Amino acid sequence: MNVEEELFGIKKRTQAINSKRKGNVNEAKLTKILLDWTGHEFARVPRSGGLRWKNRMDICGDVINVDPEFDFPFSVETKHVANLGLHADHHELRSNSVVYKYWDQCQRDAKTVNKTPMLLIRQNGMMEGSYYLFMELDNFQIEKLSGITNPNFTSSWGHTPKLSGYWSPAFFKRIDYETFKKIMK
Repeated sequence: MNVEEELFGIKKRTQAINSKRKGNVNEAKLTKILLDWTGHEFARVPRSGGLRWKNRMDICGDVINVDPEFDFPFSVETKHVANLGLHADHHELRSNSVVYKYWDQCQRDAKTVNKTPMLLIRQNGMMEGSYYLFMELDNFQIEKLSGITNPNFTSSWGHTPKLSGYWSPAFFKRIDYETFKKIMK
């Protein structure tokens, strides 16, 4: 028993999760998932602007493909949060979901390098290696995907942007990268 607890009844909290470390681990795990999906290596975007990246003008988001010759048209943002703000029973995002905040960031980053935003976000307690993949899709793209997979979550009615959220293990298993890239064009 420490002094604070003995004298004042104050219990010392267990050590908080280091959010930077949690984010780094999240990004590293996502690089492996994207490698499996595309067949190309990905890496966390170095915060220091490391030398191996100095001539790359397409760096944005949290994860980037390593080979500059590989045309990966998506800007990938990833987050690991306590609560996404999902209506599990309605398959909708709540209007105050943190997904919208991170989607705004994802869109801004993607716009700077003329790429399509892709948000992969997970909440505490999700199965290891699983995320929700969010993208803004038009009706044609949703129709093309519906023969392969359907969204698990969509943005609330009337909310702009219209986001579709897919459970990543099923999404990456059902749709190969080249097919998805064609649908997104």
